[in-house]
Amino acid sequence: MKLTLLCLLALASAFAPSDDDPIKKGNPLVERRVHATYTEEITFLNRRREVATVRTFATDGHRITEEHYANYEQGIKHGLTRCWYPNGQTYWSSDFKHGDMHGPLLVYYADGATKRREYFKRGLSRESKCFDATGQAIPCESFAKPASFPGLEKEFLKELGAKLAESGYKTRNESQYLTYQVVVEEDGTLGLINVYPTDHELATPLRKALGQLINWKPATVDNAPVAAHFGQTLIFHGKDVYVSR
Repeated sequence: MKLTLLCLLALASAFAPSDDDPIKKGNPLVERRVHATYTEEITFLNRRREVATVRTFATDGHRITEEHYANYEQGIKHGLTRCWYPNGQTYWSSDFKHGDMHGPLLVYYADGATKRREYFKRGLSRESKCFDATGQAIPCESFAKPASFPGLEKEFLKELGAKLAESGYKTRNESQYLTYQVVVEEDGTLGLINVYPTDHELATPLRKALGQLINWKPATVDNAPVAAHFGQTLIFHGKDVYVSR
């Protein structure tokens, strides 16, 4: 079971529109994907398969999460995200606005007692209060911590550059911009690697190089590791690699 704040990112399966395309009839396109420990139900709300509602269910049928996306492929959440305990009690709920947490984050214990109340504005925490199981106030730690590559940024770029050099990619004395987006799994491995533009000559070498970087630091939600997105735009100039700011 995956209780996620940054959510699972699944590969969109191939879909070829036909004369019976439900989108043409004004109905949403629903995909149901069965995984080992949960089932994912994706409802696409536009023809470009960007706007979507994603619900996950455990093997016994109880709901796990409900998420709303402005762009599903890019992982841009917009609207209320909710997560439930196996007993049906709300675990947490939070509003998102164009990918950022915006509004109240409410977290509960399995018996319904309040665990955390926090208010976000454009992705930044403005106020937070946390409580133990007896209702006593306690210090707050970050509820959600993003995935990352262990070590300093310069170490990541150095290692990435070395892997690219091994692939024999051709350097240029002009700046080239590529964006990568990966899913860091709970165990620190990469479950998905996308590079944009997909047809750029560096796209394949960059995907391969990223796949050779191991032991990523997974994201955590409520101190538990979860699968989550991580991405950056990189600048390639000659043999040097930089992070675009």
